[in-house]
Amino acid sequence: ARLASTSSQSETLRAQLADFDVRVASALMRELEDGEPTASANLRRLGRPTTAPFLLGVTGHGGVGKSSLVSALTTHWRQRDWRVCVLAIDPSSSMTGGALFGDRLRMRAHATDSHVFVRSAGTRGHWGGVSATTAELVDVMQHMQPHVLVVETVGTGQAEAAIAEIVDVTLLVSMPRTGDDVQAMKGGILEVADLIVVNKCDLPGAGQAAAELGTAQRW
Repeated sequence: ARLASTSSQSETLRAQLADFDVRVASALMRELEDGEPTASANLRRLGRPTTAPFLLGVTGHGGVGKSSLVSALTTHWRQRDWRVCVLAIDPSSSMTGGALFGDRLRMRAHATDSHVFVRSAGTRGHWGGVSATTAELVDVMQHMQPHVLVVETVGTGQAEAAIAEIVDVTLLVSMPRTGDDVQAMKGGILEVADLIVVNKCDLPGAGQAAAELGTAQRW
């Protein structure tokens, strides 16, 4: 059902989100992506979240293992009994405009965990590795009062620097022997990355890739 737009519903909506109600959060986020005016009004009436989760942006070229790394981090955070929200920006379907991969294909190990919320959002042609509504979707998740909120970009490569404007810390994921480290040196990602992870470090060339990225970041 479509969420009510009257101000009398604001307290109920705020309480439902704070209670980690995934159904309510998903409905509001879907309406925001669809451009429903009542959804934006509902979000504005909520005001600022009462708590501030740690906002982590995870970026990097497609196929370097961003989702696997986020899943492993989520397992670590859940061992500390932290609530976790993950917003995964995916390529958009040319037919529906929705996320091409979808949250059902991500982080299956956490699918039954009531304290982990994974949501996919399509870019819908938006440039920069995020979607046009990413900031609003992040606001909704902040109202769910997670300890950690992760935004994983679409994996387009050099154009992903926009994520740094949304999160507290930007983590760049690379891997050896793919040319991804060289591309990062040429693009704007390296300039905004707070942390760099060389994933799949069992592959040959991991040490060299880490050294090259470290040197490039100090330029």
